[in-house]
This record gives sequence, structure tokens and C-alpha cells, in this order.
Amino acid sequence: METLPLDDAATFALLLSGETQGVFQLESDGMRKLITRLKPDCFEDLIAILALYRPGPLESGMADMFCRRKHGEEPIVYPHPSTEQILKDTYGCIVYQEQVMLISNNLANFSLNEADNLRKAMGKKKPEIMERFSTTFLEGAQKNGCERSVAQDVWDNMVKFGGYGFNKSHSTAYALISYQTAYLKAHHRADFMAANLTCEMGDSDKVKLLCDDARGAGIAILPPAIESSNWGFETEGKGIRFGMGAVKGTGSKAIEALVDAREAVANAGLPPTLNELCRQADPSAVGRVAWEALIKAGAFDAGGHNRGAVLHTLGAALADGARAAEDRRAGQGDLFALAQATGEAVREEARDGIDDRQAWDSADTLRAEYEAIGFYLSGHPLEDRAGLMAMLSTVPTNELERLSDGAQVSLAGLIVGLSQVLVKTGKLAGRKMARFRLEDLHGAVNVICFPRTFEECAGDLEDGAVVVARGKLETDGEEPTLILSELMTVEAALGRFEGSVVLSLTPEDTALLPRIKQILSEHRGKRHVYLQVTGTDGSVRRVRAGGDCTVTITAELTSEVDKVLGRGRMKLARL
Repeated sequence: METLPLDDAATFALLLSGETQGVFQLESDGMRKLITRLKPDCFEDLIAILALYRPGPLESGMADMFCRRKHGEEPIVYPHPSTEQILKDTYGCIVYQEQVMLISNNLANFSLNEADNLRKAMGKKKPEIMERFSTTFLEGAQKNGCERSVAQDVWDNMVKFGGYGFNKSHSTAYALISYQTAYLKAHHRADFMAANLTCEMGDSDKVKLLCDDARGAGIAILPPAIESSNWGFETEGKGIRFGMGAVKGTGSKAIEALVDAREAVANAGLPPTLNELCRQADPSAVGRVAWEALIKAGAFDAGGHNRGAVLHTLGAALADGARAAEDRRAGQGDLFALAQATGEAVREEARDGIDDRQAWDSADTLRAEYEAIGFYLSGHPLEDRAGLMAMLSTVPTNELERLSDGAQVSLAGLIVGLSQVLVKTGKLAGRKMARFRLEDLHGAVNVICFPRTFEECAGDLEDGAVVVARGKLETDGEEPTLILSELMTVEAALGRFEGSVVLSLTPEDTALLPRIKQILSEHRGKRHVYLQVTGTDGSVRRVRAGGDCTVTITAELTSEVDKVLGRGRMKLARL
């Protein structure tokens, strides 16, 4: 790692893209915004970014000035000719503590010890100490031929920005690790992401972010599989296999015992079914909670049975496993010797216990999966309603950052991580409020529901509920937050809409019109339908559908239209 080139094009391209999930010190939304503004193209810029991303430089305008000067939007001005060599790499901005020390040493003849004391004093911002250093600095600069007014300007600049300066040696050390991790992500993305996922296994929110990042780069996240998953995340082909250690309720002891049991089952020539593994695994190491969590997470999907049906057989499988463990303790022979002798009979027994009539529907399957791993992996409850969610949202959640602070928005999505708290102080003491994340197919946003709104919408606040949230967006923090003013069900939101339906079409969609007409006729109502046709020359023409074509806007209507035309082709508009 120490011999990596510090000018690798792929590494800087990765940084410029803002795809820095998993990269040391560069993961936060605010840091990614700074990177995309500053556009680093050399290692020195990376050192500066890590020094600039702190409250002082951000709030004082230093970071903005650095970006403007780097990109030629503002002239680079040096406080004094003698400071040019010191401030050249930072475009005339005082970013590092070492720069303050060098300026005072070169321009005002401070000893290195005095310069270090000045650095400390600037950090503490004590007026009486700064006044003493000011006098010494001005006198020293004048002795070196610097006019007093110029020396005063240099001092004022040092006071304004020097107090926010960061230690360059520290920033350089951080930047090197940031660069190295960015290099690994740029050149060995799947392996790098697998290692990151393993490190973050205890934090399901972080695991989801990393999984989303990997999938965005075309790396498949393969579900946990009892026949191939191990404790951590591992690359498999062009994808990453989900680590069983990231399944809630397992633990290293249980996973180690399961891997040992899987090896013993394989050595016996048997498939790693639930029954076989329960017979072989140490019941004191792998408890019921771990088995349930792995089933819910999809680890036994390869057997071809629905997760609900598999879970229904767990009790019998565990009882069989307990008897097998007791037999082993009593020394009543080798179960696997018996299994090899009876061959197909034992294999048949392993299948017989699963009753597919106990299958879950897709909603229950996803709900259980979320419970087991903390997010949806194999699908999403909103997938069938993607078009509807888009229609009811101002923008998808991954585009909220481009909106201005204070913007009023409507967002449709799924409530996750709901928590209710009792206000303990102030005028609202004793009243309830809530926090949750509203998740759509593109991401999620934090939502705060203050007491008055909470009292109005408490009946609709439920984990897993699909809702439309309206409120004021706050974008001045680390990530956007919605201050909730109104919450309603999707049905209520559709019922309140007073506009029309617009279907976006192209000349290639002509053959689909009979099917669209049929769908519309099956959802008759009061809302007019408009066809918006984009021609081959780019022209757009909007016409009202003929006859008595009016519809009732429902989730079923949008779903059926999506299946024919594709997602996002049906919109709501006030026409």
C-alpha cells in the first residue's frame, strides 16, 4: 500500500463521482458535497479537503473561498509576497496551523517556539494573549521592511482563518488512508465492499448503505445461503454473498457451529437441509432464535420451499436434532454412518416434513426478511407501486438534496424505524412526538413529527405503513430532514387529488393503446385522462382522451398501467 502511485486517475475519478461510501473519512453527505464542489485532482487537494471539512472552515467561508480560487472563480491573492510559497498549494488560503507558524517565522522573525505558541493561542482565541502576539508580529514584520498597514492585513488574515487551521501532518496522515481506501474501491471494488460489509455487520443501516452502493455499481448482493455463506461477506463470482453474521440473532458461536455441521453433512454425502443440519449442529451453540432468523433471511431458499413453510417445520427439526444430540452423548452410534447406509430413505425423510401449504405471501416474506436483517434484500414492498409512489412525491428521496432549505414537499413511502418519545421539558412537556425514516425505492429521509402533528396523525403512524408525508424540508444539516405537517394514507391522498391523469406515450406505443383503453374502462370515475405524445422529432402534443374516458385513481390502476407502459409513464397533473 505504501508504494501506490498518488496520482492514479481511476482513484480521482471515483472521488469526483462522489461514490465514497466505505472510503475513510469521506463517507458523509456533507463531505461528498464538498468533494464534488472542490473536485480534487491531486493528493494535496485531498489533504486540504480533510482540513476544510470542519465547522470553522465551513462556517467562516474558508472552504467556499478555497473552491472558488481553485476553479478560477476568484483571483488568488497572497497577503504578502513572502507568503506565496507558504500558501501556494492552498490558493492563498490559510488552511493549516503550520502555515501560521511559517508566516510568523518568515515575515516577523518569530522563533519556532514562539510560532508554536502563537498557533496554540490562535486555537484558544484568548484576546489578551493575542494582543501581545499582535504587537510582536507587527514589530517583527516592520523590521523586515514590511509596511505596518500590510503587516496588519497579514495579521488580520491569520487571526480570521488561522484559528480554524488544522494540523497538516494529521490531515496528511488521514488523507493517505483516505486515498488508499479510495484506490482499493476504484480497482478492487467487490472485494473492498465485501470487507467493508464484514466490518460493519453489527449496523444494519450501514450494511444497507453499503449494499445499495455496491448494487449501484453493478455488484449483485447475493442472499445468505446455508450451503455457501460464512460468517462474513465474501465475493462470489461477480457478486457478494451475504454473511450469516449480519443476520440478527445469530452470533459467531452459532455460525461457527453451523459451518462445522455443514461440513459434516457434506462429508456424509447429504444435502444441507434444515433437518440434516439440526441433527448435526450442537443445539447448545445454535438456538431456535438463530435458526428462525436464518430462515427468515432466506438462507434455506435453495431447497425450493417457501420460507414460511420451512419455518413451520422448525419445531420438528429441532426436536429431531435434540434426539440426535442425546444419542451422540449416550454413545448410540454414528448418525451419519446410518444416513450413508440408508441413503435415499433419509433424504426422503428430510423432505417430508415441509408442508408448502404453510407458505407466506410476498408481504409476509418481506416483513420477516426485514426483521431478520434490518432491511429489504430480495425485494421491496413498494416495487409493485413504484409508479404510484412517484406520482404522489415531489421528488424521490435521493434528489432531496437539490431542493432549497424550507421547501414544501410531498413524499410517498414506507415508515421504518418508528420511535415515539415523551417531551420532557418546555411548553410541550408531557406530549408525545415521533421520529421515523420514510423509505422509497431510491433511499430514505429522516422525518420529525412534533406533538401537534403527532396528535393529528397518530392513527396512521405505524412501522411498515405506506403513507404520503407532507412538510417542510430542512437541508442545512448533514442530511435532509422532513419536518412533518401532515400524514395520510395513499388512498386518502388519491381521494383528495383534484387533477387529471396524464399518460406519456411515444409513436412506438400505438400497439399498446387497445390494452390501455381496456384498463381505463375498468377503472371508471371522475378524473379526465390526457395522452401526452412525444414525436420522433422531439415535439410534444397533449390531447384529452376521447369519449367518456374518465377514471378513478387507485393503486390498482397505476400498477396495471405500469405493467403495460413501464414505470413512470402515468402522472398526475392539475389541468
